[in-house]
Amino acid sequence: MSKSGIDGFSFAMKDFLAEVAVETLAARERGLDKAGAELINDLENHTPPKTGKTAKSWVLTTKYQGVRYANNTSLNANRIPIVNMLEYGRRGKPFVRKTYNSNIEKYNNIIIGELQK
Repeated sequence: MSKSGIDGFSFAMKDFLAEVAVETLAARERGLDKAGAELINDLENHTPPKTGKTAKSWVLTTKYQGVRYANNTSLNANRIPIVNMLEYGRRGKPFVRKTYNSNIEKYNNIIIGELQK
């Protein structure tokens, strides 16, 4: 192969890999959005029923690329997050970690599905 042939191949490969990286990143972000929406739905369904406002206060936050946060915005009169009391309080009935852990395979499959498209 001539030097110009190697250089041409090198540039073509670099362009190809850059395109694959962009497409993979976009698919990963779509997968995270979909998996995050599913997590929010699962958390709404598993939030204790007496906390109607709290169950509807789940939001998905995107602060950083490649990261999603499930947050609950419901506060009590003292501005303490109600979900913290439900999860960690003396009389709490933990459900957030259990919900996530019991569905992690489903969330992973959603992300993988987007990457495979």
